[in-house]
Amino acid sequence: MSKDKWQWQKRKARILYHDRILDYPFELSLKKLPVADAVECIKGLISRQGSEPDNYYDWLIWNFGRAIAERYMIPYNEKIWSYDLHRMGTYWVKGKMPLVTIDEVLRSVLTDDSSEENMPHSSFYYPLSGGIQTLSNALAAGLRDLRCGSEIVALEKAGRRWAVNGAEQFDKIVSTLSLKELPGIFSGALPQPVARAIDGLKSNSLTVTLCRTSHPFDFSWLYIPSKAFRSHRLVFQGELARNNCPAGAKSLTVETIGRWEPEAQLVELRRQPWYNDIEIGEAVASSFTKYAYMIFVQKTPDNLKIITEYFKEQDFGLLGRFAEWRYYNMDVCIKRAFEVAREIR
Repeated sequence: MSKDKWQWQKRKARILYHDRILDYPFELSLKKLPVADAVECIKGLISRQGSEPDNYYDWLIWNFGRAIAERYMIPYNEKIWSYDLHRMGTYWVKGKMPLVTIDEVLRSVLTDDSSEENMPHSSFYYPLSGGIQTLSNALAAGLRDLRCGSEIVALEKAGRRWAVNGAEQFDKIVSTLSLKELPGIFSGALPQPVARAIDGLKSNSLTVTLCRTSHPFDFSWLYIPSKAFRSHRLVFQGELARNNCPAGAKSLTVETIGRWEPEAQLVELRRQPWYNDIEIGEAVASSFTKYAYMIFVQKTPDNLKIITEYFKEQDFGLLGRFAEWRYYNMDVCIKRAFEVAREIR
């Protein structure tokens, strides 16, 4: 895709904190808090001490200070994971969460600059038309013998080759399926240690609903830590590219952990005290994703070691967020695909 098919922009992530809209990350937006709250947050950051905890709940307090953790980090993470944070590890955090320094926090308060330019994905290109799917379409356009939409119901090792659905045979298999789905399609039981390790993996599901709306914002998305909303994030999808909505229209995407009826998501938002200039209209589309976020419990690394060693011995490739059980965003998944392709060649 030529460069003129893309729109470049800075990410404008925001946080709905009580009745205020803060910049993201929270700790660089303390100047927008009531003075007493900002003071408590800064004191909490400065007074951090002790060795690094190995559970996520205590780590949030240790890393951000109690005031920031209790005002934003803990309530938001409790919503998005819907899991006991004390039972989650911390090994996955690096590269996935902005980890700012005290100097950066103090500078943001003194200069009123909460810029997130040093944060991951602080700027990006987005296709002008057709949504992000056009990127996948462009990558696939030159591939021969590409078949999509074929359900895989059985995989079996046949000598040095792999039989798919009891018929076609292939030299190499690379799976992008969730690890949780593999036991159901392998002909013959997986070894007990591998089956137990897969069973021990935890994840969340997600309902995403696109609706018509009217609003004055040019945000990329809005994080919602408040427990008054079941939804944890609103994505202003129409703002990511100027052709994302019909002329004169606006859109909003509502993200909620678990399975929800689309109208129930929207009714909840309409019932909450909201800004007078936002109007949430009808649902345009909705989707349910069975595997949305993997939950990194304390035993996940041990389970993954058992799983990956077994499939490596079987010459069976694993690729992508839920196949590798790594917190990859889309860019890393694509990078991994190129790496795997080079390894196969």
